[in-house]
Amino acid sequence: MNSILTPRLPFDSAETLLSWGTRLAALHTGSRLIPFLRDLAIDPQAFVTNSADAVARLCEMTDEDPVVLQPNLLHRRGPRQFELRGETFGVEFMKGRMTAFCPACLAEDEEGGGVPHARRRGRLTWMLRPVRTCPDHGLPLIERCRDVWDDLCHELPVLVPETGNALPALTAGLEVRAPSGLQDYLVARLAGKSGPDWLDGQSIEQAARATEMLGALIEFGPKRSLRDLTSDDWDRAGRSGWAWTSRGVGGIREALKMVQDGFEDRQGSSGPQNVFGHLYKWLAFNKNRKDFGPIREVLREHIFDTMEVKPGQEILGEVLPVRRRHSVYSLAREFAIHPKTMRNLLQARGAIGMDLANRPDSLVTVEAAEGERLAISVKNSVSVIDLPEMLNTSRPQAKALIDSGLLKPIGGGEVEIGRMRCAIDRRDVETLLADLERRLPVMEGEREGMHGIARAAEHSRVSVDVILPKLLDGTLRRVGRVPAVDGLAAVRLDPDELTPFAQKRPRGCSHTDAFRLLKLPFRIGQALMADRPGGALLRSHRVPASAWSLTGIWLMPEDVEAFRTEYATHGNLCSETGLHHQEVTRRLQRLGVPTAVDPGEIGTRVYRRADLPEGWAA
Repeated sequence: MNSILTPRLPFDSAETLLSWGTRLAALHTGSRLIPFLRDLAIDPQAFVTNSADAVARLCEMTDEDPVVLQPNLLHRRGPRQFELRGETFGVEFMKGRMTAFCPACLAEDEEGGGVPHARRRGRLTWMLRPVRTCPDHGLPLIERCRDVWDDLCHELPVLVPETGNALPALTAGLEVRAPSGLQDYLVARLAGKSGPDWLDGQSIEQAARATEMLGALIEFGPKRSLRDLTSDDWDRAGRSGWAWTSRGVGGIREALKMVQDGFEDRQGSSGPQNVFGHLYKWLAFNKNRKDFGPIREVLREHIFDTMEVKPGQEILGEVLPVRRRHSVYSLAREFAIHPKTMRNLLQARGAIGMDLANRPDSLVTVEAAEGERLAISVKNSVSVIDLPEMLNTSRPQAKALIDSGLLKPIGGGEVEIGRMRCAIDRRDVETLLADLERRLPVMEGEREGMHGIARAAEHSRVSVDVILPKLLDGTLRRVGRVPAVDGLAAVRLDPDELTPFAQKRPRGCSHTDAFRLLKLPFRIGQALMADRPGGALLRSHRVPASAWSLTGIWLMPEDVEAFRTEYATHGNLCSETGLHHQEVTRRLQRLGVPTAVDPGEIGTRVYRRADLPEGWAA
């Protein structure tokens, strides 16, 4: 009959089996664990692996209930796989041969006298790789390893020989910190508590690794070698990653976008591997085919949804069947359009933000169908100069179609298409001509009282820009087309039918006329009319749309005169003084004359005349 070891040393619910065995050895033999186990006929290797027979044998010799030990025992679940409290993870989730400890905890364990090494406990949570901070004392755990075979026993008397006053000395230089949110979550999960749904829906190892890898990308960038990261670096990564993974897929996608927005490598590739660095490589080049959990799908879908990926290209194990996004670069390349033209057009149409000026073309993306539609409009563009010939009409009538909005310039008229200052989608012109043919019946020949558009406008004193919309919206009934003539030149209408639409020109002018009076380019004029703190520099008014103001924007003479009196553009000053523009710039800079607003907001320098020193141009 085996005798029970006395005095009795009960198992502590916070410690590991190896810790308890080491304490028993220190108490009963004053020696190390392996000789002690052999004395009790326990196989050391079986004990290290928490074998049921080894545990039962030691419990028998110590009068301990094996049930007490069960929550803290590691169980093998296949090659390099363990289970603890219902959670399965790989050996990488543990610290391996490394032994971690808190010197303040060990010092407290020694209090009360007795054999020090019989009282000091190796905590179960210290064995987990993501646990790097003592929750009781806020100290970073110290890690030690001798690189010998029996490091797997994690014997504190060997690895931490310091006792008594030597233990507090180990805390010198350690900065107090709270445990990371990730560490708190993992420890609580092992205690049976639930946490964020996205993390709870995967294995504990997957949750921890996804959080740390995302955090490492955020904190250290895509190019930092993971091998160079210290334990404190990984703690920092876990803290950072937790802020996003704890919020689920939405938080992770937000973090990934933040990484994309901060990517600045203009020289190299801006593909997903370069942008997401080691996070992408970790998930893409899985040599041991380990399941990394849902983080792989989250990153893959984020790449598909936000980056330019070709149809048929494989990303993280899946092939994209249909393109979701185009980049400025891929659109320009596919449709043979200059990248600057493509970017300007996308910005003008609101497909991409104006705040992306410093982003590489390969990282600025747009929804694929919208981008292709706009690119095709460029390929089908026709210059405004060539528009009269295509419509078979005069230049004023072609302009009236644009001014009235019946034909819309590509990019709002602010985007140069090749050498064209303004261009129209040829398909829009063809649609307009087809609409004319559909609406206007063919006449047998010329009829008395029916005239072409220009003559009808002259007789009725109704402007062309009023006539054309009514011609196409069905308002006019006495209309037709003469045979054997194409385009607008074939149109015939009755001036008498136009008489009700004749209007007396109101006082003031349209914004386009005001820009001409002030010698302002259209884009700059619009910027001057834009609302800003203190009011617009060039005042305008909203009025009902009419033949005189199709856009509903109207300026009174006093508005034009007020701007001319109070402000001067750089071009105005050059014209007024006859000085070269560089000379004007030099003089005003030398005199320290400020601009009225930031030139970047307007597109040119605008000065208050009151700020110009007397005789500055002399």
